[in-house]
Amino acid sequence: MDESRISGGCIICGLQRDGELMYTHAVALGSAAVCLVAFALAVRTGSALAIILTLSAAIFGAGLPLWLLASTNYTLSDSKLFVKCGPFKRDIPIAQITSIKATSSPLSSAALSTDRLQIDYGRGQSIMISPKDKEEFLRDLETRRAIGAHNTNI
Repeated sequence: MDESRISGGCIICGLQRDGELMYTHAVALGSAAVCLVAFALAVRTGSALAIILTLSAAIFGAGLPLWLLASTNYTLSDSKLFVKCGPFKRDIPIAQITSIKATSSPLSSAALSTDRLQIDYGRGQSIMISPKDKEEFLRDLETRRAIGAHNTNI
C-alpha cells in the first residue's frame, strides 16, 4: 500500500470542512493582525528600538501561526502515521496505536479544528488531529492496521 496524505481542514490553504471557520484560524489571523498593527504604529513613532522589537514580535507572532496553518498535514504509510504541524513532527508506528476516539478538546494539538480525533499510542502517549475527511482517514488507518496485524501473524 502506498503513502496517502490526509490534510488538516484548512480554509486558508484551500481546504474546507463544511464551511466551518475554525477557531484556530481566527486566533492565528487575529494575532497576525495585532502584531502587524503594532509594527505599523512603531514605524510611525520612528523609534529604532520600537521598530526592532515590534518587527521581531510580528515575525514570531504572525509567522508561526501562519506556518502552522499552512503546513499541517497527516501522512499514512504502511507502518506509520506522520504528523506535521509547522516545526512540530511526530512519527507514530501504526502498530502502537491503542485507541482512536472523537473529541472536541480545545487543548493545543496538531489539529486545525475542534472536530478532532484523539489517537492514543505507545505508553500513555496521545495526539489530537483533525483530518479533513475523518471517515476516510479512519478507513485508511484501519486497513493499514489490519494489514500490519496480518503480516505479524504470518
